[in-house]
Amino acid sequence: MDFIAQIAGFLAILSGFAGSWQKSRNGMLFFLCGDCLFYLIQYLLLGAATGAISNVIGLFRTTAFTRKDTNNFFKTNAILYIVLVLNIIMGIITYDGIMSLFPVVASCAYAVILWNNNPKFIRIGSLFISLMWAVYNISVGAYIGALGELLLFGNTLLAVITLNRKSQKEECLSN
Repeated sequence: MDFIAQIAGFLAILSGFAGSWQKSRNGMLFFLCGDCLFYLIQYLLLGAATGAISNVIGLFRTTAFTRKDTNNFFKTNAILYIVLVLNIIMGIITYDGIMSLFPVVASCAYAVILWNNNPKFIRIGSLFISLMWAVYNISVGAYIGALGELLLFGNTLLAVITLNRKSQKEECLSN
């Protein structure tokens, strides 16, 4: 089971890498669904309840957030507040020491970050989230997931720098 959990973590990493290079918010959210699904499997196999439930909420959050521009209810901040409350309730129910707070804080922060429409802001905010999840992954034995989060941090940082330079060059050329 532990080996299969590590494979699921690896697949989550691949999805996360693909998402960080997407130019559109919806493209990022699509790959984030895969990321949540594979991490959910990983945490279930490792018996890490907070991580697993956090990714169930993450799937709901990501799916709901893709509808932000197409549905009047999802345009309101109500869905953001629902996701935040679900994460806090999850944190209370699954509390198992300080390490179990890392997914709660990371999930709440990620909800706020993903609510934003700017892919650049999402990428920059994702840097903090990767570090939070890396610490949690180490604490629950998700070593491939921890390594992946650190690699994802570097990948996302590279995407931020590369895409920011490309954006600046395009801006200069259009002026």
